[in-house]
Amino acid sequence: QREYGLTPDDVHDSFNFFMVTEVQTGGTVRISRQDTGPGDHVELLALIDTLAIPNVCGADVMRTSNFFLKPIKVQVLQATAEDLARVPAMPPMASQRTPKDFLNPVIKADRELRKDGGYEPKFLNTPLTVTEVEIELDDEEMALLREYEHARLYRGDSAATLRDVFFSWWEQRFVTSPNGAPTVARSE
Repeated sequence: QREYGLTPDDVHDSFNFFMVTEVQTGGTVRISRQDTGPGDHVELLALIDTLAIPNVCGADVMRTSNFFLKPIKVQVLQATAEDLARVPAMPPMASQRTPKDFLNPVIKADRELRKDGGYEPKFLNTPLTVTEVEIELDDEEMALLREYEHARLYRGDSAATLRDVFFSWWEQRFVTSPNGAPTVARSE
C-alpha cells in the first residue's frame, strides 16, 4: 500500500477469506483454526480498476494461521469477454450509499495510482527463520497425537499436529493482560 503512497485513510478494510471467525452468544467473537488445505482457492473478478494487496496474517503462534506461516500463491489473469458476459446484473443494495448521501458528494475520480520509485519495504521480522527441533515421542504419545481433535487439519503431518498441541497449551496457559504484558493463567 505504501509503495503507491496510500495512507490508512485510502485503504478499505481487509477482507478475510480463510479466517474462521464465529460470533458467539452474547456477541463475542471467536477465531478458530483455519481448515483450508493445499489447492483451496478463491477467484475474484475485478469489474473496476483495482489495487489488491494480499496479506497473509502474521500471527504464527496463534490459531488463525494454525500456528505456522505458509506461503500463498497469487495469480493475476486477464478476464475474457466470456468471463465478463457471465457477470450477473448487480442490483443496488438497500444499504448502498450514493454520492447524494455523502457529506461531500464530490468524488475525486482522477487520482491515478503511481508507484513511489524511492520506496523500500522495511518489513519487521523478515526474512523468517525456521528452527527444526527434534522431539521424541513413544508409541503411546504418537497414538495420542494421531487422536488429537485437530489432527485431521494437518493431513498426517505429525510435526504440525504437535505444534498445534504445544501452542494450544501455550494459548490457554499464557494470556495477555489488558496492558499487553504476558501473564500466567492459573487454574484452581
